Amino acid sequence: MFPEVNAVISNVKKVFLKAPSQISAFKNALPDTPLPPQPVLTCWGTWLCAALYYAENVNKIGEVVDIFYEDGVSIIEAKAALQWSHIHFFKFGTATFQNKAAEERESHLLKAVGIVREVEVTMVNFNGPIGAKISAKFPSIMQRNPGWKDALAIAAVLAGNDAAPPLPRFTPAELAAFTYCPLTSCEV
Repeated sequence: MFPEVNAVISNVKKVFLKAPSQISAFKNALPDTPLPPQPVLTCWGTWLCAALYYAENVNKIGEVVDIFYEDGVSIIEAKAALQWSHIHFFKFGTATFQNKAAEERESHLLKAVGIVREVEVTMVNFNGPIGAKISAKFPSIMQRNPGWKDALAIAAVLAGNDAAPPLPRFTPAELAAFTYCPLTSCEV
């Protein structure tokens, strides 16, 4: 839904990837700004973090990339991506940072479920045409996830909720073992 933002993220990533002289130029020009993040395809939250980074630093990044000679394809493409007249970066409120928190190692299941619930509330309230697509997409993803209902039920039991649905296939010891169960299974 955001091809221009994706072009900036992808092309600027290539400029600084394995380029010590360009990294050095960046650090000299912007000593207080961290290098652009390098999103991982298998973790969509890293792309959102990169979008937030560029939303805050796109002008600074553009100034640094402009000092490089146009001798490489990645530099030419990055300059072109950074120069379109209406750069629109978006912010998903707390959704990005919450996603990162839900992916933490050894995160408590109750905390992770709470984070996903907060993100769900945030995403359902997005406005506009893109917001409507996001609002529709999130619930459909969660409904297709067969373990989400189990995670909710287990979290309710761990929280001591008397109204929690019964989970006869698990013993109390097995339920307790889910205390630090990760909600994500992809770690690269």
